Amino acid sequence: MEEYIYGQHPIEEVLTRDPGRVEKVYFKDGISREKTNDLITMLQKNKIPFSYVPEAQLNRMVRDANTQGIVATIRPVAMLDFATWSKSMHHAGSFTDKPVCIVLFDELQDPFNVGAIIRSGTAFGVTAFLFPKHNQVGITSTVMKAAAGTAGVVPLVSIGNVNTTVRALKEFGFWIYGLSEKGDTLLSKEDFPRPTCIVVGNEDVGIRAKTFELCDTTLSIPMDNNVDSLNVSVSTALALYEWKTKTNTQ
Repeated sequence: MEEYIYGQHPIEEVLTRDPGRVEKVYFKDGISREKTNDLITMLQKNKIPFSYVPEAQLNRMVRDANTQGIVATIRPVAMLDFATWSKSMHHAGSFTDKPVCIVLFDELQDPFNVGAIIRSGTAFGVTAFLFPKHNQVGITSTVMKAAAGTAGVVPLVSIGNVNTTVRALKEFGFWIYGLSEKGDTLLSKEDFPRPTCIVVGNEDVGIRAKTFELCDTTLSIPMDNNVDSLNVSVSTALALYEWKTKTNTQ
């Protein structure tokens, strides 16, 4: 099954970071040559084929998404298994290095949220993103679009049971933070002194009860004007920025 990324900026990001992943680019018939000049130059430089096709063909590729008239077929992002990833990290001593932070998704369903978290996490220096195999959106074309070319820059790791993984991370020395409006510690008060795992819960129900209980600390973000919660990708970006700020000053 072919995988796609669409939109000019995400495709240019992938070409800049890892051009070997891009197999071919399709432009909508009649698209502005002025708009696409820079992208075509990148394609020619990397000897990547491209062609012009009817807009209907682009829509069939990515299910009527807003393609901006450009779709690329790409090689899939490699997803590591947890055992292999954790073993390599442990042997390299990376779990004891500071700062280190990973994000563990707990059954997120919105690909735009997952993509946005990957982009902000990559920007703030996250070490890995952990994906449960069940009830969790994977790396779809929409996730790739929202991540704007950053998916795969940081390792993407497939895990089985979330709670089993949390326990394993604790054995590796991680402190587990649950991000929730029900958190008992204000985000601004936490200094993140140990290797950090931030658990991000489902858009509707948040972190599941058993996982919430396993967290060492639960973090909340204070809000005014009777706003009770933020979008999960916004909350995660704030938490990661706080982690980055605190760990850079230690």
